Amino acid sequence: MSSSRGHRDAELETTIRRYLVFLFRDWAATVSSNTREAFGNSEVTIGVQNLEFQFLKNNRDNEFRVAVAPRSGHGVWELIHVALAASTGESAATLKAPILYHDNPASLSYIGLTNLASVLEPRFERLNRAFAPENYPNTHSRMVEIERLIHP
Repeated sequence: MSSSRGHRDAELETTIRRYLVFLFRDWAATVSSNTREAFGNSEVTIGVQNLEFQFLKNNRDNEFRVAVAPRSGHGVWELIHVALAASTGESAATLKAPILYHDNPASLSYIGLTNLASVLEPRFERLNRAFAPENYPNTHSRMVEIERLIHP
C-alpha cells in the first residue's frame, strides 16, 4: 500500500457506500476525498449532482456528523437535517437522523446510516434542486432562518 493511501478511512467509506448505495447507484456519486488524521478524526466527502456531502467521524468524542454544501464550492457546509428542511419545507426536527459512531446493525440501538438513507432518498431530488446554483441563494436564506429557530 502506498503512503498516500495510508491516511484513508476505508471502513467509513465502505459503510457510506453500503448504506447510501442509492447515491452511487442512481446518481453516480463519487468519493472526492477520504482522509484520516493521526488522532482519529476521519472525513469522507462525496460529490453528487449539485451537492457535496461531508461525513465527519470523531473517534475521541464518539461523534458522527453529516453536512452538505453546494458542489460548486460557492456556499457553506450545513447539517443535513437543516438543508433538507430548507429544501422541503418540513420541520428540521422531524428530519434529524441521529447517527451513532459505532454503526453496528447488530446493536439494539442501531440508528445509523440506514436512518439517514430513509430520510434522504425520498427527498434527494428536492435537495439537489435546492442546491442548484440558481436556487442556492434562496435555500441558504432558508437555512439561516432554520438555524435561528433551532439555536436562538
